[in-house]
Amino acid sequence: MTRHPAKAWWEFSDALPDGEVLLPVQTDQGLIMAVRPGHMSEELLRELNKVLEHLIGTGLWNPGEDGGHDDGGGDGDDAT
Repeated sequence: MTRHPAKAWWEFSDALPDGEVLLPVQTDQGLIMAVRPGHMSEELLRELNKVLEHLIGTGLWNPGEDGGHDDGGGDGDDAT
């Protein structure tokens, strides 16, 4: 299996279910953090994307295929 570089980003979406303001969505392209418009400024969204770029680019976080969730396997990626 070929591994592709991990990718995650924030974007505005009107397609969130009623009552949801933020929804992580795992796609073939990566992890999208979908935010309902009007609940976050454009500036904050851009800054969060810079943070994700830094975290992923430096290897501090790898969203991977499971969106970065801990599977309980003890792989040491949980900071306490």
